[in-house]
Amino acid sequence: MDGIEGPLNRSVGTLAGELKSPSSFDLGQIAIAVALGYLEFRLGDTDFGAGAPAIQDWWSAVRERPSLVSTRPG
Repeated sequence: MDGIEGPLNRSVGTLAGELKSPSSFDLGQIAIAVALGYLEFRLGDTDFGAGAPAIQDWWSAVRERPSLVSTRPG
């Protein structure tokens, strides 16, 4: 995993500028949620939101939406 955290955190941090309210869940927000869900699934031990508290707060709220919970990998 060495070497990936910096670019990964920069990429995720860039997404913070695209966030809207968790109640405003349009196609762009779905795409961000899918990307973060994939990162969480594949790199669960990596703090991919480090340095981006807006992403962490948004993801904490959005990941509990019924549509995402019901499609979460087992």
